[in-house]
Amino acid sequence: MGLSYTFESGLQSNPIAKRDYEEAVIERMKEFSDEEILSCEHLSHGNQMVDLVKKSRGLIKRRKV
Repeated sequence: MGLSYTFESGLQSNPIAKRDYEEAVIERMKEFSDEEILSCEHLSHGNQMVDLVKKSRGLIKRRKV
């Protein structure tokens, strides 16, 4: 996950590559349980990818504003 942070930061200018990369991250992380994904809450790098996976699984609850 930490290595993905560096790679992902270069994708901001290419939305197609960013979407493909995010889809690949979600697919790759399917082998991990929800509990394992939730335990990655405090990574120093890769938090954006963990949040992406949590959102794709419905593990992030939206707060009412």
